[in-house]
Amino acid sequence: MKKNLIIALTAALALCSCGQKTLVNTHDIATKVADKGLSIIDLGSYSGTCLYSGMADVMMASGQKADEEKLLSYIDRLLSGDIAIPSWSNFICYNIGGQTTSFLAYKGWEKYKEIVAATAADMWENQYRTTDNLMTGNRTPARLKDGAWIDCAFAVSTFYLYAGLSTGNQDYIDYAAYYTLKMHEIFFDKSSGMVFQARACGKLGEGEISQDNWSRGEGWLSMALVALLRDYPADGQYRAQIEKVAKQHYTSALKYQDKDGMWHQELTNPDSFVETSGSALLIAGIGQAIESGILPKGKKAAFMKGLRGLMAYVDPDGSVGHTCMGTLAPGYGRKIDYEIRHFYYDEVHGFGPVVLALGQALRLGVDEFTIKGRLGSRNDIDRPRAYVKYADTRMGDIAWENAYSAYRVYSLQVAEKNRALSGVDMWPKSVDYSIIDKWYANEAAGKSYHIDYGEGCDFYAMGAGRGIGGTGVWTDGALWTSRNYSSYEILENNPGHAAFRLDYEPYQAGGASITESKLIEVKPGYLCYKVTATLSSSDGSDIIYAAGLSNFGQASILQDAEKGMLFLNEHLQVKDSTVLRNGFFEYETDPEISSLLFADPSKLEGFETYNNDELVLMRVPSGTSVSFYAGAVWGQQRVWGHSAANGDYLIKKRLDKMSWQHYNEVF
Repeated sequence: MKKNLIIALTAALALCSCGQKTLVNTHDIATKVADKGLSIIDLGSYSGTCLYSGMADVMMASGQKADEEKLLSYIDRLLSGDIAIPSWSNFICYNIGGQTTSFLAYKGWEKYKEIVAATAADMWENQYRTTDNLMTGNRTPARLKDGAWIDCAFAVSTFYLYAGLSTGNQDYIDYAAYYTLKMHEIFFDKSSGMVFQARACGKLGEGEISQDNWSRGEGWLSMALVALLRDYPADGQYRAQIEKVAKQHYTSALKYQDKDGMWHQELTNPDSFVETSGSALLIAGIGQAIESGILPKGKKAAFMKGLRGLMAYVDPDGSVGHTCMGTLAPGYGRKIDYEIRHFYYDEVHGFGPVVLALGQALRLGVDEFTIKGRLGSRNDIDRPRAYVKYADTRMGDIAWENAYSAYRVYSLQVAEKNRALSGVDMWPKSVDYSIIDKWYANEAAGKSYHIDYGEGCDFYAMGAGRGIGGTGVWTDGALWTSRNYSSYEILENNPGHAAFRLDYEPYQAGGASITESKLIEVKPGYLCYKVTATLSSSDGSDIIYAAGLSNFGQASILQDAEKGMLFLNEHLQVKDSTVLRNGFFEYETDPEISSLLFADPSKLEGFETYNNDELVLMRVPSGTSVSFYAGAVWGQQRVWGHSAANGDYLIKKRLDKMSWQHYNEVF
């Protein structure tokens, strides 16, 4: 009933929004997108430098002091070392904020000129270059050799254009133009008029070029052209070529703009998903081409169409949907390999491009504009959410999910048929949107959820174990467990918070009978779900409650009593041709699962191993409640985090930021 009500309400909202119009303040939404990105992105990374570049555009177009102060505060923190540079950073200029800092030096912020000059000289001498004089990633030159990718046009060309203009170094200015034009020459696709992404990267051999028209790759070339159109000298030797390439690139791109003003993941395939970062970068470029007179003013209608279409994927709080994950020559560099790359909500590559598009709108005098419907209306289906479902098509599973994984407990009917007990099963997924309804529907229609079709699949075989957060009572050196749940009630099923109760028939634990009820809560942006168990013993004695994680025989285990933490990392053994590697069209037989559990340290009695389960033990007086948190993530899950408050990222990399206390503050 509740599910049908939610569907009806969603449909009603969709119908209502058809006639709705929203007035968008360009500067306000640009600020919100920037602020959301600043709260999520690793600010020393390339996605950070891209966001700073967008913020610089907005600052220059708005003239607002607050914009200047915000941007400069982040650049100064970067230069002081307060914002760390990742070890995997590709270009030396990223250490100082890349093109944004050289742009600021050119525009008159004198305090940055010295560091820009020094960095440009360092990079000029020490950055790895291909045989055709293209600077490329510094990390693995032996692997790359002549590896190059179109993304670098924005990174290198713009930095050297503004480094040259700020220092008066003509070699830098001309190298900026040469770099972009050479990239276009190497990657130009005659059949589409667009560009391919990569050469000699990933599985591509020396000299081999990918065969894609990836939207964000087209966008990175677009933004290199934007900088050159704006500021490469009018009398420079490459000016005419820059304008010719820009006109060709944007004229071709406009052929692939869809009816809503957007571009798709694989630009030439309208059946691939709408992709926001590439669309935003192309929108910004088309706007600049109009401003520079490369495209006629009549094309502003296409610019505005794109801007309005983009806003359907931007939420009022600045969140951005439908952004492709990080991508460099996936699989064998074919179109299909790019098409199956996943999109995510609040993916780190989305924020900078959207701010760049909005900054260009301000430059064109678009201070506000009207859109049909609501901001972010197209995110409604794919926005990560908390969700719980009673699966009547599966004999009464109770399933729930967050942005990272889905879980389920079985009913008594399933237990009697399959001998599965009262643990918590996991559905590993590689996307952040809700999949429970879809996977159950597919299974009912004969499409097995044990095979990965690009979103993940059920390869976690819980069996009789505790799975991810299953429970029991520890007595006399043994684990005593309930049967499967006997009754349930869904208490709340909102996108931001789902909650349900499970009740169990009394079960024996040593000499005492145990009654147990669980309240389970889930939030979309937090890796762990919460369990609050209320327990009573027939003799009134304290209960040693156990919550567990299954160990399939090869797990590395970390226990931390101070945090109340149990952490397992393990490669599971599964059938071949079952589990797809994320967007690579390759199957893996040893997918990696990381699982963890947090108990209240003040109630912690210790850790135990029982059969194939690792257990956390908690002391609970009879008739009282105890809470713990449990969760897991598959190694192919590429969610970078959806809540600025909690800092949950990939679990293995963020254990230091998680504890029982941390979760207890946010649930």
